[in-house]
Amino acid sequence: MMPSSASLLFLVSLSLLSAATAAPAAPKPWGIRIDSGGMKNFTDNFTRQWSRDNGFSSGMAGTLNLTGKPNEFNMPMYQKTTRYYLFALENCYEMPVPAGHYLIRMFFNPGPPSDGEDPTREFAVSTLSTQIAMITPRTPGEFREMMVTYPGPNAELDVCFVANPSALSAFVNALEILPIDPAAYVTDPNFILFNYVRVRTGQGLSFGDGVSKIYTDDKGHRQWFNMSTAKLLNSPLDVSCEPACTQLSVPPKTTFTGADVAPHYFPSFLYTSSLTNAAGGKITLKVTIPDKGSRLLIVLHFAEIDATVTAAGARVFSISVNGKPVPGGDGIDLIKWGKAANVALFKTVDWQLGADESTVEIVLAGAKGASKGPSVAGLEVFRLVSRGPRTNANEFKLMRKVRDALVVPEMSNWQGDPCAPIAWPGVGCRLTERNDFTITGISLAAAELAGSVLPDIYLLKNLQYLNLSNNQIAGGVPQALINLEQLTMLDLSANDLKGTIPQGFGSMPALRILDLHDNELTGGVPADLFPPPPGVVIDFSNNPDVCGTTTRPACEALGGPGISDITIVQPTSSSISSTQIVWIITACILGVLLIIAVVVAIRLIFFQPHLPIEDEDNGTDGFYSQAARGHFLENEPPYVATLDEEAR
Repeated sequence: MMPSSASLLFLVSLSLLSAATAAPAAPKPWGIRIDSGGMKNFTDNFTRQWSRDNGFSSGMAGTLNLTGKPNEFNMPMYQKTTRYYLFALENCYEMPVPAGHYLIRMFFNPGPPSDGEDPTREFAVSTLSTQIAMITPRTPGEFREMMVTYPGPNAELDVCFVANPSALSAFVNALEILPIDPAAYVTDPNFILFNYVRVRTGQGLSFGDGVSKIYTDDKGHRQWFNMSTAKLLNSPLDVSCEPACTQLSVPPKTTFTGADVAPHYFPSFLYTSSLTNAAGGKITLKVTIPDKGSRLLIVLHFAEIDATVTAAGARVFSISVNGKPVPGGDGIDLIKWGKAANVALFKTVDWQLGADESTVEIVLAGAKGASKGPSVAGLEVFRLVSRGPRTNANEFKLMRKVRDALVVPEMSNWQGDPCAPIAWPGVGCRLTERNDFTITGISLAAAELAGSVLPDIYLLKNLQYLNLSNNQIAGGVPQALINLEQLTMLDLSANDLKGTIPQGFGSMPALRILDLHDNELTGGVPADLFPPPPGVVIDFSNNPDVCGTTTRPACEALGGPGISDITIVQPTSSSISSTQIVWIITACILGVLLIIAVVVAIRLIFFQPHLPIEDEDNGTDGFYSQAARGHFLENEPPYVATLDEEAR
């Protein structure tokens, strides 16, 4: 068991919903309701506005086949359409929303199963780069709900569905993102609440947002189900009583002190009925938790509505969880606590399950000597999910621009956060000291890319490798790439790149492999790459209009700029004296004369004609392509070697 934390949870051990303090205005009735797969906007039977499908990054729209299933025709319109995902592993809705606290509700209607069909689908839900839970919807009308604080404004709020390759495809029928009070439930933005159970344990109708036309008012946008409806929706709750429970209720319009006020806006209607037991009796609420070892937030709701209980001491009970008493859970007296009847009360328990525990058993036991047994009006159980690290906010936005510029196909799974909860295929990530991810590499060889290289990619300052080979990338080689100081490998080969080779690659401190072969580049090889820097493997082969190397025509012959036309930056200062310069020039002249003398002597001694030998590379750039192809085409482990070593 973990004690409650004032900085984390919304209340202390026992809490009173009091209207004595002036409350802020209720949240504005604003939100985003999306009919996934729907093609038009509409207003539902509760006068709520639904928008056509939008904000999705992938997937296909569809309509459920309800032929021969007349009972299904009465379901809400937003549950008759669907967005399903056949190809991508991770699929997201991305919503530009202001910073705030949000309730996110997702509807899943697997549709009526055919005879003999197993409709099992299992997939994960994630938001803010954090995997929240595994979903296995089986019953029409099922939904899942979470509460999240979105810090904004650097990126969009995303809701992602991560497919399980061994199960049927992921899908969603509708999505709601609704603002709630910033102080509701959890005030620490590093936690996300995932709801397992929300029921009214007393008798009466289910109610809340989109549930009942009679009692719809829940300013917190919640849905409260009675026990019968909860079972139909595969609720993991089981209730038992010793010796036997009874139901108490008061008129539906009864008002309760402390209800319907900020920050939680728990509705008065919730407290109009309660499940009670006789003196000394027990009420057991058992919840099966799909995720073992979870940290839970349990919220119990109470109100004294028994007209025969008018003084403290009549109804007293204790609360335990999994056989252990909870802090502040002994000697609970509703009249003493609320100082009157008809007062809305709630108690929270912050509980940590053991590593192998998957059930939580909440027992309300009547105290000895009390004339009345325990009573409870409602129960909520949440999983407290600690937010995981995200990709650096600036790199997060930049990677989406890179994705769009390269026209990355949907099936490449470049959705959601580039690094979390699972990294995009081909993307390398590293966790920094700031507890966020930075991008260290991109490898999308033969990925059917058809866009261009985003010049701003140089802002990925920690990028160490960039491999976009064997695609159909057009445009030029961005000059800005030379600013990637940690880049060791740049492979843009076998694309449709045009233009000249930018100068500056030879000055990149970490670069070891530069492969631009099989493109449509033109012009001369930059001075800083000819001859190549020591330890750098380069390949410009099969660019017919690249000129100026030892095996290519002079650039002037092709009408392009030659090596002589490229400015070579000289050192800003020199430590060589004028005397040394004279000696160097003299040595060079003597060397040239010696070579001429040797050649003349050989021709005189061994004079005989020689036939010209054709270049076996058929016009390619000699050892440039030879050295590079030894790495790229034979799939050998890359290593660093000078071109002179390769030539030997």
